[in-house]
Amino acid sequence: MFKMDDELNEWLKRNRYGTYNGVEFTPETEMVAYTYVISILVMTFRRSTRYYFKEAEKGKAIIAKILCILCNLTVGWWGIPWGPIWTIKETFCDLFNMHKAPWGQFAGSPVDVSESFNEEQKVQEQGVKKEQPSKNNKVKDILIYVAIGAVIAIALIVADMNGML
Repeated sequence: MFKMDDELNEWLKRNRYGTYNGVEFTPETEMVAYTYVISILVMTFRRSTRYYFKEAEKGKAIIAKILCILCNLTVGWWGIPWGPIWTIKETFCDLFNMHKAPWGQFAGSPVDVSESFNEEQKVQEQGVKKEQPSKNNKVKDILIYVAIGAVIAIALIVADMNGML
């Protein structure tokens, strides 16, 4: 869909980390991808965009997000049965930037575990409780499936009320 700027791509190949055009790239720099759904009667296809740097490629990421959501809402829901299910799930995921990854995962250099361990140890020594990573992914997945179920139930109720069933 979109191509990464050649200059940024070359800089990342040479440096991996540092500051480029005022944006700092670290292993924790957040990248985001968007998913779109295309359906044709009984066939439904899910495809993903490339990962965009949230800060450095903000304009391209917003355009990709809007295009994916529009694609989902126009041609994503036509396929039976997966079209509506995937359309709702992926539109929700695109709206809330749920497909994220740190740059360190792609740069080939994992985040230094020793630093994070030392940081956590310092926090424990100071007696301040550090926020534990939440189980957001599981909760979000459950909420997505509950929302999908609710939409399907409402659609069935409306169809039954109109004599379509």
